[in-house]
Amino acid sequence: MRYSIPAPIAHETLDGEVVILDQESGTYFSLTGAGADIWAQIVAGADDEQIVGFCETSFDGAVADEVTALLARLVADKIVVAHEGAGS
Repeated sequence: MRYSIPAPIAHETLDGEVVILDQESGTYFSLTGAGADIWAQIVAGADDEQIVGFCETSFDGAVADEVTALLARLVADKIVVAHEGAGS
């Protein structure tokens, strides 16, 4: 599964924190730490398997469930759109 960021979503990374704004609803989100690293992987075009692999290497452990949960939350909140493809 790959992810894209829909048009009404604006995002900026400042001092390791990702600030995300849904310009339609006015809702904003903040990601720090591993969440910010996962966001960077999404922006770079990584698929879900690449994101999990990156996190497991970077954080020295099995984190697949946590990464998958965050990705599912981002999709549910319409911050990213999931697309079938590599890593699905």
